[in-house]
Amino acid sequence: MIGRHACNPVCTGGQVRVVDFKERGEGEKVLVEVHIIVEAASQRGIIIGKGGSALKALGTAARADIEEFLGAGPPAGPAGAAALFL
Repeated sequence: MIGRHACNPVCTGGQVRVVDFKERGEGEKVLVEVHIIVEAASQRGIIIGKGGSALKALGTAARADIEEFLGAGPPAGPAGAAALFL
């Protein structure tokens, strides 16, 4: 997922660790807490983006993918996008 939203050095040197995963009631969003780990402090800005825009796009895309995978939401894409709790 990071590779789709950031440049190649972050893709090869970054990790995402799932810290918490909670399924909630029927029709409610799944709560996923993750830590994004990069090799160099300079990569943080790439992941976060100006005003958090890259991180928001990453979270939105991840949320759509997770919901599609779990069958918990609409198909992935702009119409099915929602916030990811990070």
